[in-house]
Amino acid sequence: MVLKALSDRTRRHPKRVPLRLVLVVPFTLQVIVAVGLTGWLSFRNGQQAVNDVVNRLHSEITNHIEERLRNYLETPHLINQINEDAIKLGQIDVSNSDALARHFWQQLQRFDGAYNIYFGNPQGGIILAGRGENGSFTIRQTEGTGSGRYITYAADRQGHRSEILATKPHFDSRMRPWFRESVKAGDRRWSEIYPFFTTMALGISASQPVYDTTGHLKGVLATDLMLQQLVDFLRSLKIGRSGQAFIIERSGYIVATSTSETPVLSTKDGKDVERLQASKSDVPLIRLTVQHLRDQFGDLHNIAQAQELKVKIGQNQQFLQVTPYQDKRGLDWLIVVAIPEDDFIAQINANTRTTILLCLTALIVTIAIGILTANWISRPIWRLSEASREIAQQAQQFDLSDVDLEQQVKIGNIVELAVLAESFNKMTHQLQESFTALEATNDELEERVEQRTAALRLSEEKFAIAFRASPDIITITALENGKIIEVNDSFLRATGYRRTEVMGRTTIELNSWV
Repeated sequence: MVLKALSDRTRRHPKRVPLRLVLVVPFTLQVIVAVGLTGWLSFRNGQQAVNDVVNRLHSEITNHIEERLRNYLETPHLINQINEDAIKLGQIDVSNSDALARHFWQQLQRFDGAYNIYFGNPQGGIILAGRGENGSFTIRQTEGTGSGRYITYAADRQGHRSEILATKPHFDSRMRPWFRESVKAGDRRWSEIYPFFTTMALGISASQPVYDTTGHLKGVLATDLMLQQLVDFLRSLKIGRSGQAFIIERSGYIVATSTSETPVLSTKDGKDVERLQASKSDVPLIRLTVQHLRDQFGDLHNIAQAQELKVKIGQNQQFLQVTPYQDKRGLDWLIVVAIPEDDFIAQINANTRTTILLCLTALIVTIAIGILTANWISRPIWRLSEASREIAQQAQQFDLSDVDLEQQVKIGNIVELAVLAESFNKMTHQLQESFTALEATNDELEERVEQRTAALRLSEEKFAIAFRASPDIITITALENGKIIEVNDSFLRATGYRRTEVMGRTTIELNSWV
């Protein structure tokens, strides 16, 4: 009934707003704004948190890789430096091939990262101790003191040469890149990365020239590293749930990768091996990342500092960090760490869905509470307004007989409404008392009027009897115009006029006097 009356009132006064809407709508709008802002901030903060976590994870992994590279790549130069010091101090004689080979073999036992350790002399000869298959060791050297036949020996448990495993007709160390580049630079140098055909793995050589006290070249020391250890290290990293890392040269060739792809390929005829270009990789992450870097920077050589990128590869977004790695000995690589957005965004999306669900629940509960609160507040006000309106409408019609002034508006628990209801109840009580007193007064007045009317009627009757029965001539005329409005029977008998003839005429008109 209340809602129907409210609807009727709203239709009659379209510009007026019901109290329920005034109470519910602003409150609901505030909650909607607060809930929406909270949800948006939650999502935005979640995205920012993801970016922060990814950046920190990128930095930690990249720092870990850089530390590993420094330690691993320092080993061959340390071996060369130790050997140079031993040569200068006369602890080893480079002309004694047997002693030099055993010395290199002994170092291989101490340095697991080294693959081959060797010395090339200015005449083109070489003495080398290296690792073979299944944990075996070999010693390789040229016949004589210069270039010539290249013989590979098996090494026994004391590092001595034993049986011959293979021979090559000619070898000249002076023609090898590690020898030429080191002598040209006059300092420690890295060779280019090259594939080992026998192992299908990549290697790199660290070389260092050795000079006597007069500045004459005594030869070049060199140590080979197999980059497979870097591959194994990258594959051991835990990069999020499904992240990957790889190292490439500025030329685009792959150095090492955490994926299952090998960075060395054999030719179709199987007689040679070649390195794999990142742009031709079968792994979309590597191929498309390098393509994106070239599209953005023009050339990989233009990447001068660490870059944080977000790239869409296939259907997934990837967080990328590209960091240059360089040293003073010729290395110039790029370390790339890629982490899929899905590794983090799945939890963010779950949190966002939970936040939205909680916000909707809070909104529904708030609207329900708002409606209940509005009803709680507006219902007693509505009763007051309805009672007041009924009294006002009856007062306009001067009919309060149908109004129940004894009714009492129920007092609620709200202090202000309770005060208002008490005031209204007191007002109706006072009105009831006033109406009761007024009715009593009206009854008294009516009784007095009736008494006066009865007395007046009696007086009029007595006057009429005396007027008509009087022997004296009596006329009654109007003061404003002097016309006769009544005459008695004595007048009619004396004048001979009929009553109808004198009524409404003056005495002059009747040629008579009073």
